[in-house]
Amino acid sequence: MARLSRWLIICAFLLHCPIHLLAETASDKAFRTAQNFFEDQAFDRAEAAFAEFSQKFTNSARLPEATLYQALARLHQTNYTGAIQLLSAGQTNASKWADEYLFQLGQAWFQKGDYATAAATFAKLAQHPSSARALDAIIGQADAGARLSDWSAVTQLLEDTNGLFQTMLRSTSFASATSPQQTTNSLTQAPFYTTPPAELALRGQLLLTEARLAQHRYPAAESGLQPLATLVLEPKLDWQRQYLVCRIKLATGHLPEADECSTNLLALAAKTMDRNLLAESTAFRASLFEHGNKTDEAIGIYKTNLMDGVPPRYQREALLKITQLSLSAGRLADAAGTLEKFLARFRTMPEADAALLGLGELYLEQHRAGLCTNGVRTALSAATPENPTAQNLQTNTPTAPNCLALAIRNLQDLTTSFPQSTLLGKAFLDLAWCFWEQGRMLECQTNCQAAIEKLPLSPDQATAYFKLADAQFRLNNFAAALTNYNLLVSRFAQFDQIKTNLFEPALYQAVQAALAKNDLPAATNAMSQLMNWFPTGFHTERAVLLTGQQMRRQGNPAAARATFLEFDARAPNSTLRPQLHLAIARSYEEEGRWTNAIAQYDRWLAAFTNNPARPQTEFYRARANLLAGSETNALALLSEFLTKYPTNDLVPLARLSEADQYFNAGKFGEAEVRYQLLFQNPQLPATRMTYEARMMAGRAAVAQQDWKGAQEYFLSLFNDNSAPDDLRTDALLAYGDAWMSRAGDSKGPGWIPCYSNAFNAFDAVLRRSPTNQHAVAIALGEKASALLQWARDVPQYYEDASNAFQLVIITNADVTIRSMAKIGLATVLEKQAAVLEERSNGLDEPAKEKLQAQRTALLNQALANCQDVLYGTVVKDDEQADLYWTREAGLRAAHFAEVLGKWQMAKKVYERLRAKFPSRQAQLDKDIQRCADRAGQE
Repeated sequence: MARLSRWLIICAFLLHCPIHLLAETASDKAFRTAQNFFEDQAFDRAEAAFAEFSQKFTNSARLPEATLYQALARLHQTNYTGAIQLLSAGQTNASKWADEYLFQLGQAWFQKGDYATAAATFAKLAQHPSSARALDAIIGQADAGARLSDWSAVTQLLEDTNGLFQTMLRSTSFASATSPQQTTNSLTQAPFYTTPPAELALRGQLLLTEARLAQHRYPAAESGLQPLATLVLEPKLDWQRQYLVCRIKLATGHLPEADECSTNLLALAAKTMDRNLLAESTAFRASLFEHGNKTDEAIGIYKTNLMDGVPPRYQREALLKITQLSLSAGRLADAAGTLEKFLARFRTMPEADAALLGLGELYLEQHRAGLCTNGVRTALSAATPENPTAQNLQTNTPTAPNCLALAIRNLQDLTTSFPQSTLLGKAFLDLAWCFWEQGRMLECQTNCQAAIEKLPLSPDQATAYFKLADAQFRLNNFAAALTNYNLLVSRFAQFDQIKTNLFEPALYQAVQAALAKNDLPAATNAMSQLMNWFPTGFHTERAVLLTGQQMRRQGNPAAARATFLEFDARAPNSTLRPQLHLAIARSYEEEGRWTNAIAQYDRWLAAFTNNPARPQTEFYRARANLLAGSETNALALLSEFLTKYPTNDLVPLARLSEADQYFNAGKFGEAEVRYQLLFQNPQLPATRMTYEARMMAGRAAVAQQDWKGAQEYFLSLFNDNSAPDDLRTDALLAYGDAWMSRAGDSKGPGWIPCYSNAFNAFDAVLRRSPTNQHAVAIALGEKASALLQWARDVPQYYEDASNAFQLVIITNADVTIRSMAKIGLATVLEKQAAVLEERSNGLDEPAKEKLQAQRTALLNQALANCQDVLYGTVVKDDEQADLYWTREAGLRAAHFAEVLGKWQMAKKVYERLRAKFPSRQAQLDKDIQRCADRAGQE
C-alpha cells in the first residue's frame, strides 16, 4: 500500500510538471556532455559538441556561455583565428559574459602574436570596472605592451598611483601568491577561473621591473624587486625574478655579482625542468663572458646550447654568437669548423638555417678580409656609402677558396631549403652584399627587395633599403634610388643607431640621385636635412657644394650663394670652406657682378694664404677683371700670374686670355705673338686650346692684312690631321674668308682670283662636311656673300648669290646664320631692284612702268625677308631670336618701307625698335619723326 502511494505521488508530479522543464533537461544534458569533453581536454570533441548545442538549442539562455566554451576549445587547438571569429561575432549577445568575451578575445589576439590588438582589446575592459577580469586585463595589457617593447605604455599603466594595479598593490600581500592554489586551469573549469590578486600583483611587479630595466631606470627596477627578495616562489616565477636581478647587475656594471647571480639562475632553471629557461640562462651566462672580453669562455658556454634537445631558437642564437665571436677574434677557421660540424650532424633539422647563414656570412667576411681568390670578383670595393661607385683592386692568395661563391651557395641553400625560416631576411641581405661585391647590381637589387619584405623594422632592414638604393643608383635608376634613400630616412627616424650610421650617407646619396635626375627641389630638401642633422658631417659639405653647383647650373646663383653662406655660418671650421668661398665668387660671376666677384677673390686670397688653390684663384681674379672691363688691371694680373706660376696647369689658359685681351683691344700684333707662345711651345702638348690659338693667330694676321701669314696659319691647321675635325673645318672657312677680305682690299683685276680661291675653299667645306649642317650653312652663306660682292662688278652673279642665301635658309643651321641669310637675301633683292632702276632710264613709259613694277616686287620681297627676322617667324620653337640680327633686320625693314613709301609702317617699325633697344633711342626718335612728317605730307 505504501509503495502504491509513492507511485501515485510520482505520477501526479509528472502529470502536473510543465513540458518546458523536460526540454531544459535535454539542453542541460547536452551542455554537460560538451563541458565534460572540455574538462577532460578533448578539445576537438568539446568544440564540436558546443557547436552542436548552439545549433540545436538556439533559444537557450546558456548559448553565450556555449559559444565562449567553443571559442576556448579552439584556442586550445591553436585555432586563434577561429576563436577570434567566434568571440567577435558573439560579443553582441554576450549578456553577462561581455567582460569574459573581451578578456578571452584579448587572450586570443595575444596568443596569435598580435600584441597591439591584444593590448587594445584588454584596454576595453576599462568599460567594465566592476568586472572580475579587470585586474587580469590590466596585466594582460601590460604583458602585450612588453612584447611590443612599448615600455612607456607599460610603466604608465602599472605606475599610475590611482590606477587599478597600484590600488590593488596597496591592499594585497605578495606573500599570499606563494600559497598553493586550489583552482584549476582557467580554460578547464566553469565558472571561469580568475587569477588571485596576489598572483596578479606578483606578475605585474615583475613586468614593471622589466619595463624599468628597459628604460635604464636601474634604482627603480631594484626597488621593485626588493619586496620579492624573501618570498618562496614557485620555480618559474623565482627564475624570472632572479633573471631580472642578474640583468640589473650586468646593466649597472657589477660583473662579479652578475656572474654569481647567473650561477644561481642556472640552478633555478634546472629546477623548473624548462628547456627554454635553461637555454636562456646559459645564453645569459655566456654573454657575461662576452662583456668581460673572455672569448674562449663565452664560446665554450654557447656551445652548450648546441646540444640535442635545446630549443631551436637558442641553437640558432648560439651558432650566430659563436660565429660572431670567432670572427671578432680572427678565428675564421674555428667559426667555419663549428658551423660545418653542426651541418654535418643536423643538415635536415630546422636549426640548420642558422648554420647556413653563419657560413654564408663567414665566407663573405673572409672575402672582405682578402683571404679568397678573385675569380668572381672584379675588385669592387666593399661598403663605401659615401661613394657607391668606388672600385679598388684587391690581390688575393691564389690558393685560397673562392669565398663569394661559397657564401652565395650556402645562403641560396638557406633560401631554397628553408622558405619559412625567420632568417630569410638576413640571408637575402647577405646575398645582396655578395652580388654587390661582384658588381651584379640587378641581383643585388632583387635580393635587397626580398630582404626588405622579410626583415622586421630593424637596422638590418634599414641597411637593405640603403643597399637597394645604392644598387639602383649604380643601375642609373635615379628616381627609384631617391625614393628608397628617402624611405630609409622617413621610416627609421626613431632609431638613433640607424640615424647615426646611415642617415648622413643616405642623404648625401639622395642629393646625388636627385641631381642626377635633375630634381633640384629633392636635392635641396636632402641637403637641408643634412645641414640640420649633420652640420659638420663629412658628407654635408660636399652635398652643399654639389647642390649649390646645380643651382648655379640651373640659373639661380643667388640661391646657391645663400646656401653656401648658410652652411659657412653653421660650420665655420669646415675643411671645404676655401671651396665654398670660391663658389661664392663664381656665383657673382654668373650674375655678371664682376666687382663683387673681384672683391670675393680678394677676400679669399687674404684669408687662405697657403691654400693650394691660390694659383687658380689669382687667375680667376685676373679673368674677372678682364670681364669687368678693367683691361689694365687684368693684363697686369695675368702677367703677374705667368711670372709667379710658370709651370701651373692654368698657364696656357692665362696666355690665351692675355692674347684675347690684346686682340679685343685692337693690338693685333701683340695678340698674334702671344697666340704663337701657345701653339709653338714644344713643352705644351697639342690640345684644343693650342689649335684654337693657331686659329686666333690667323685672325690677328687678317686684322693686320697679313694675308699670306693668315692663309699659312689657316692652311697649316687644316692640314694637321691631329687637330679636332670641327676646327679643321673652321680653318678652311676662315681661309676662304681671308681670300674674300683680300679681294675687298685688292685694286683692279686682282680680286678675281681672290674670289675664285674663296669659292674653292667654301666648296671644299661642302664636299668634306656634307652632314655638318652648321658648316654647310656657313660655307653657303660665305659663298653667297662672296657672290654678292662679285655681283657688284658682274650683276649676273646676283642670281647665284640669291640661290646660295636661300639654301642657307632651308638648312638646319642655327637661328643666327638663318637670320644673316635672310638679311643677305634682302640685300641681293635690293641690288637686283637697283639694277632694274638703272635699266629703266631712257625707256618709254610702258617699258619703264613694267620694270618699276618688277623693282617694287623685289623690294617687297626684301621687306618680307627682313620682317621674318624682325617678327621672329624665322625662329623655331626651341630657339631664341638673335638680338643683334633682330635689330639689323628691323632697321633694314624700316629702310625698305621708306623706299616703298610706306611711312606709317616704317614709323611703327622704328617705334618697335625703340622699345626693344632703348640705347638707340636718340637716333630712332629722329627716324620716327621723319616718317611721321612724311606720312603727314601724303
